[in-house]
Amino acid sequence: MFCRKCGKKNLEDSSFCEMCGTKIEKKQEIVESKRVVSITRDQFKSYFNAIMELEKAKMILSRMIAKLEDEISEKRVKLPYKPNPYIPKKLQEPVLDTSEDKTKRFLLSLLLSVFPIGIIAILWIIVRSYSGYELTEIGIVLAVISIVICVSYSFRVESNSSKLRRYQQSVEDEKRKLRENKIIAEQYEGNRKKAEDVIQQIKVSLDKVKDELKNATKELNNLYSLGILHREYRNLEAVASFYQYFDSRRCSLLEGHEGAYNLYEKERRLDMICTGINWIGLNQQQMIQQLDQIKDNQTALYGVVVDMENTIQRLGSKIDRQTSMQQRHFAIMEVNQEQIMRISNAHLQYHFLSDLVRS
Repeated sequence: MFCRKCGKKNLEDSSFCEMCGTKIEKKQEIVESKRVVSITRDQFKSYFNAIMELEKAKMILSRMIAKLEDEISEKRVKLPYKPNPYIPKKLQEPVLDTSEDKTKRFLLSLLLSVFPIGIIAILWIIVRSYSGYELTEIGIVLAVISIVICVSYSFRVESNSSKLRRYQQSVEDEKRKLRENKIIAEQYEGNRKKAEDVIQQIKVSLDKVKDELKNATKELNNLYSLGILHREYRNLEAVASFYQYFDSRRCSLLEGHEGAYNLYEKERRLDMICTGINWIGLNQQQMIQQLDQIKDNQTALYGVVVDMENTIQRLGSKIDRQTSMQQRHFAIMEVNQEQIMRISNAHLQYHFLSDLVRS
């Protein structure tokens, strides 16, 4: 059941309008589309006011929806990246030396120490036998160096304690890396959960706003379905203008020569004209520059045309002079041909008379 004053749809058992509070008669009939019973100016104002409020609410809710959706997208983009799980290395336990290994290593070290000494002694004896030089000091120094090198090499093998210590240090490093990775994973989960909670809250708000927009759109369609307003003017700008017309008593009807439709179309055309004039005013300097450029181009083009005309005239005068010279040459050739013909005739007569005289 619709209210006759504001046009809002109410429940069938309602006694008063939910929008304006007007008492609703039980026997009131719904107005058919494209048929409008006599409506007063105040009823038009209430009707347009209700539409304006719904259009404003629809516009505000649409902006809120777009803002919330952008916020959700931004939150999703800013979600922290999941850290890669740390895979611990497989550590091998150190192989500890036994007493037998130590004995073998000692004997090997001793052999490595005696062998270079024997070689140096043999070389020293050979050199002294053949050259007679005393190389005692040099031999002793070389022997000491070789003994130091061999002993240091033989004892380079790590002891059991150093092996265990290095192995325990590697194990502690792996445990520390695992703990750090676990802490990072827990921080990631906490941040992700917080971000998801925020996104969920925004989604709840978004759903509420969408429901409000759906209800506002439904109520607005119910008002438009009364058939009072033409489809072309079912927007906030037109409805606000109609409300102003009726509020200022500039008109009392929608249709007709003095109706709101005609007045709105006139003002819209005037707005278009004013917009064009304002555009011209704002771009006046640019238009003047373009006109000056066109003027300069025309001046340059005129100069080019004048130069072409002068060139054509000079070519025409040259052609006329050449034509007159050709005509004179033709006249001279005709005169020369006539003279040649006379000379030829005279020569023929002379030969003819000569022949007659001889005969």
